[in-house]
Amino acid sequence: MKKLLSLTAAALLLITTGCGRSNAPPASASSGTPSVSAPITEPTVESSDDTTPTVQKDEAAAKPQNSRRLDDSRIIPLYSERFTYTDPYGIEDTYFYEVPQIDDDTEDAKHINAIIDYRYGYLVERALDARSRNDFIDTSYIIWVSNWNGPVLSLL
Repeated sequence: MKKLLSLTAAALLLITTGCGRSNAPPASASSGTPSVSAPITEPTVESSDDTTPTVQKDEAAAKPQNSRRLDDSRIIPLYSERFTYTDPYGIEDTYFYEVPQIDDDTEDAKHINAIIDYRYGYLVERALDARSRNDFIDTSYIIWVSNWNGPVLSLL
């Protein structure tokens, strides 16, 4: 029974990690055209705006590209604080806080940014407040690392 529950939970996790993939069916191997999977950021509508996928023409770059950039250039700092502080016991330490946000105006990005700010912005604000009151700071640092799995971004 435990194995069945574990397998079901693993399958559910795998299904939910694919939330950023396109709903378009893959191109058949016989069609000769590459399949491009774009992240869904808004309802799919046929249009000629900049969110439609494009394919590079040069042979050196065999991977399809999307006109929406899938790299860290769309991740900007929400908080970027670094300071040295001496606590009330006279112990000097360096504190640094790097909290990211997604530079996009979609509802999903706004929601994710609000969650990041709620969870990590509070810690930064609390540390800055403690420093201004010459009190103890309980969070020494906050850093992040991005991990891309195709069009799916994870901020760790």
